Amino acid sequence: MAEPLPPAGPTPTLQDVVATSPARVTGRGVHVFPVTGPAALEEGDLAMIRDDVEVTMVTSSVGRLEEARSHGRAVEGPFSVIRLEISLSFGAPGFIATATTACSDAGINVFLLSTFSFDYLLVPAADEAAALRALGAAGFPVP
Repeated sequence: MAEPLPPAGPTPTLQDVVATSPARVTGRGVHVFPVTGPAALEEGDLAMIRDDVEVTMVTSSVGRLEEARSHGRAVEGPFSVIRLEISLSFGAPGFIATATTACSDAGINVFLLSTFSFDYLLVPAADEAAALRALGAAGFPVP
């Protein structure tokens, strides 16, 4: 996890937050597809998103992928997962926009997930290196 910015002193700028929020690849071979019926998270699953219309699975599980394909479900991927380790949660308006704009300007499509502590960019696996270059050029540390 990124080191939080110190609380004392002036409010950090967006550029300060970006500069202290590393972008790390944390997964590869991730796919996204709709599921039907009851589902629970299992080994290899990154997220399951449920709304009033559908349930979307985000996973690297080969078994889940094979099952989705055998049932004729639309499958997107593979994606690489880039975790943005934000140093000032909920205190940096424009943080996600900075990351997604950097990717967009490089011609890279992004599927975005956010948790309480992190933001995740799912980028097409073939675009991983270009996405990291774009994020680095935008000021994110890329270890």
